[in-house]
Amino acid sequence: FINTTPIDEVSDDIKFSIAVAGFGQKLRNSNFVDWDLKDIQVFAQNAKGEDEFEYRDDFISLIKKAKYLSE
Repeated sequence: FINTTPIDEVSDDIKFSIAVAGFGQKLRNSNFVDWDLKDIQVFAQNAKGEDEFEYRDDFISLIKKAKYLSE
């Protein structure tokens, strides 16, 4: 079964999970991700949604730190 739902129709939770997975793959230098850290950061920020405990903000800060260290 392959899900063919367009990305703009999925929830912010799923989009944010995609950003987390993409970041993990980027850290591993995976060939399966062609995003750069800026792309991942923007995607995560746009999918932040509800962030009651600010965990998503923390994750976005982590991306920013990784981006700074990689420059």
